[in-house]
Amino acid sequence: MKIAKYLWIIFMLFIPLKIHSEEVIPVIVSIYPLEDITKNIGRERVTVKTLIPAGSSPHAFEPSPAEIKEFTKAKVFIKIGAGLEFWAERFVRAAKRDIRVVDLSETIPLINGFKEKGHTHEHEGFKEKGHTHEHGGADPHYWLDPVLVKSMVDSITATLIRIDPVWKDFYIENAVAYKRRLDGLHEEIKKRISRLQKREFVALHPAWNYFSKRYGLKPLYIVEATGRELRPGNITEIVKFIKEKNIKVLFSEPQLSPALVEALARESKARILTLDPLGSPQIPGRDNYIDLMFYNLSRLEEALR
Repeated sequence: MKIAKYLWIIFMLFIPLKIHSEEVIPVIVSIYPLEDITKNIGRERVTVKTLIPAGSSPHAFEPSPAEIKEFTKAKVFIKIGAGLEFWAERFVRAAKRDIRVVDLSETIPLINGFKEKGHTHEHEGFKEKGHTHEHGGADPHYWLDPVLVKSMVDSITATLIRIDPVWKDFYIENAVAYKRRLDGLHEEIKKRISRLQKREFVALHPAWNYFSKRYGLKPLYIVEATGRELRPGNITEIVKFIKEKNIKVLFSEPQLSPALVEALARESKARILTLDPLGSPQIPGRDNYIDLMFYNLSRLEEALR
């Protein structure tokens, strides 16, 4: 795996695609954490725009004509891959220009067995169907593992160097500094999670497998509710499951339906806390990747003490 990763980065470095050294690189990314990570590497050498608006779900995103127009201004499109951006190929075709697409999942050891074809999920309590795209069996939420983010940093750095080789040392220096911060984040999460007595937590969206695998937690997902309202009958089944399992704390996400969360809280009497996989530039304390992960850590500590 490591050999393949480094061969891929070397390959990227030697494909000719350059800009004049005085120009900045216009970059489009799919989700906000990628914007923050890319800015930490490129700094004033890049302009970065996130396609999926804050508070929206990547699973339900459909690009608008205005977003396609914005896309035509970019030289690079950086995506999570693993099927998260199920709309990406159509999006690139609609832009009608040569744009470098960087799929960060190509250097990541993905967790397979992640079923979201048609957003159909089977859990202990019920079955549910929803959207019509699929993730190809791989879980795309790997950016929630700070150790894997270091591989993402390497891929983004290699891309910027290939486009803008005059500033190679600048990008490498920034990447090294940011990876040190990621190391600090990882060590702090590891230390604080190790102090917790409980290991199992319950969430509404299956986004936390990589994080949990890294830090020895056990996530239980009782519903995939992204992007649409559940029928009242399904809510009844979920509430029954929560009560049977004596679940006291349930993790929601900002991208999920507020009406669903309120209904579950009201009917089940479970306490609702929020985990946020995406963050937002408008929310202090969640407006950059590292602070976002500390926010999620504090919410888990609150539930698992």
